[in-house]
Amino acid sequence: MPVLERGPVRHLERDNDRQTADSKTDGPATVYAATAAGVVRSRDTGQTWESLECPVADAYAVCMGGGTLYAGVHPAAMFCSRDGGATWAALTAFPGARYTHRWPKTPHPTDAGVGSIATHPERPTNVIAGVEARPGSNRTTGGVVWSANRGTSWTVPSCAPDDVRDVCCLTPATWLLGCGPNGRGDGGVYRTHTAGRTWHQLVGGPHVTVRAIHPTSDACYVALESSPSDVAHAAVLTSPLERAREGDDESFRPVSYPGEPETVVTTFASRDDVTVAGTNAGTILCTSGEDWRRVGALAIPEESPSRAIQALAITAM
Repeated sequence: MPVLERGPVRHLERDNDRQTADSKTDGPATVYAATAAGVVRSRDTGQTWESLECPVADAYAVCMGGGTLYAGVHPAAMFCSRDGGATWAALTAFPGARYTHRWPKTPHPTDAGVGSIATHPERPTNVIAGVEARPGSNRTTGGVVWSANRGTSWTVPSCAPDDVRDVCCLTPATWLLGCGPNGRGDGGVYRTHTAGRTWHQLVGGPHVTVRAIHPTSDACYVALESSPSDVAHAAVLTSPLERAREGDDESFRPVSYPGEPETVVTTFASRDDVTVAGTNAGTILCTSGEDWRRVGALAIPEESPSRAIQALAITAM
């Protein structure tokens, strides 16, 4: 059975440590995927995939930074590999981690999980993890934690938002969090420019869930949905990147896209001046900085429990 048919793919990460994102190389790209069967790798731009030498886990996030590959799992715990996934070590100091030598295999349905990880190229020793809270979570809580030493020790900001769905690192000290409604505060987008010591809400509300935050070279996109009633309302917001860094409350504006407001954008990916988006309807959207247009759809079987595209990666243009 092909590796990627064993379970849903939750996150894709292109290894930009081996191939720079702005290079138009003719060689194959290395891509990692977080799946229900663990972390898998492709060395040929996604043509074939291989399971890495690690116990099966419920992997939700994967991130490459400074030569270290990080994996976030459910229940909330972190692992790292410094040899491209050949061997793994548990980051035992991670808050709430209960696993020292093995990956978790029997997650409780209300456990929180690490759903997003980010680093910054200017300071690759820093790693930030977003913990997504589940309704009725009773073993771990959501929030954000960060490490300045590749996960040897961790800091838990005391006033950080809960239920973190996505983490975006704009500078080593300026981060954006996309949050859901299962925490103490509202869902929405929160910004810190003090490495987590203080936070400011940019957009959001009591019924808002942020599905993805995605910076490009000149803009920042946010995909969210609001469900105050039985009918969900989805939106995509965009802001000039510099104004998002500065925390300008008025900078995020809604943009029109095919399928709104019923269709929810679930993930983004960019390369050069092209940004693509996947949706919960299985459609793929694209923009070059102006209007969004539909460019395709995945052939998802009708019997599939979900048609949502969870992850995208652009490996070549």
